[in-house]
Amino acid sequence: MSEEIKSWKVVLNASMLGSIQADPATETVELLFLDSDQNITEIIVFKANYFEDLVKLAKEKDQYSITGGLHDLFSPDGKSLRGASIYAVLAFHEQGYPFGYLLGESQDGLWKVLAIYPEELVSMTKHSEGAMMNLCVSMVANPENWTKVNIIGFTSEAPDKKEKSNGLIN
Repeated sequence: MSEEIKSWKVVLNASMLGSIQADPATETVELLFLDSDQNITEIIVFKANYFEDLVKLAKEKDQYSITGGLHDLFSPDGKSLRGASIYAVLAFHEQGYPFGYLLGESQDGLWKVLAIYPEELVSMTKHSEGAMMNLCVSMVANPENWTKVNIIGFTSEAPDKKEKSNGLIN
């Protein structure tokens, strides 16, 4: 018997997404992100300045943005996490493939990749050790390789962080 695939339901305000077809009744779009604990071989956790670097890029680079378009978010057990310190990062690589992940802040200020999008990305990276980490790091280290990066939170405000670090947990 196969294991049930755990997914996170991400509900986005359609006005933030441009050409994506929205539900006319709610003006939202639902995307399913696959739970990272179940679907990738590595646990991806970053120190605080990884997120700070993403926010800085959103201020400096035309192809990066941070918006408040996250309408609601449901964990794999169906619990609404509205208002939590979780961001959906949706991006397009210069080679044309979409890439997305949910980035959640822990109580100790670390950021963990909670889920990934789309499902095809799981099969592309599942058997390649470090592939997901490399994609996440590339988004900060090589912004020229990304044609669009949207950091989508419940508000357009980034959490205020004062501590600086080297960005990755060893």
